[in-house]
Amino acid sequence: MPSTTTTESISFDASLGQNITTTTEEAFDGYPTPPGDAYDVTQSYTGGKYVVTYKQMSGDYGSNVEIQSSCSTEPLITHPMFADLSEESKVDIVAAEQNPSDPEVGWKALYDASGSNDPMQWYAGYKLWGVDSYYMASIMVRVTKVESSAVDLSQIGKIATPSGATLPNLPSGVTFLLIGADSKAISATRWRNTYEYKGSGPRGWDTGLYGDNGNGSSDGSI
Repeated sequence: MPSTTTTESISFDASLGQNITTTTEEAFDGYPTPPGDAYDVTQSYTGGKYVVTYKQMSGDYGSNVEIQSSCSTEPLITHPMFADLSEESKVDIVAAEQNPSDPEVGWKALYDASGSNDPMQWYAGYKLWGVDSYYMASIMVRVTKVESSAVDLSQIGKIATPSGATLPNLPSGVTFLLIGADSKAISATRWRNTYEYKGSGPRGWDTGLYGDNGNGSSDGSI
């Protein structure tokens, strides 16, 4: 004997960011078999009837996006104004870092108070004034979505574009690093996956150090 659907309701699950359909079926000859993507399945036997209640996600699987921002201190040398330092200047900086007060190679020896536009002069000047770091905007993005498989942990620590996220205007040059991901099984065919991305400074994450996953996306979205 086929089963009969006795109730069906739809509600929004904030933890999943999805509309959820809750269905109750009953039959007289055995427990109805829920669909393969069902979860939170319960069974009971009441009044001579076998009753099964289960949940399914409804419609298109969207994404939940959380964005946090703050400021963090970064080494002065990473500021964009020093991006054009020559190789010779970088060698001089290393020597000055090791001997900051040396009259031949220290910061005072490198600084030209005449107002030169050489980034080396700016850097030496800041160091003489005791400036070792600067504040930079720090951006974190968390994307939660329902997918057909668990997260791919081989992508952790690589440059990636937050997939499924519409982001506000960002500082020029910012790229993202996938710094963490986790999965929670919802059913046999669905996973609740969360991806955490850290935004770079205005010079972007270094591709030589971190690489990328080749397609600008960190996961296999369904």
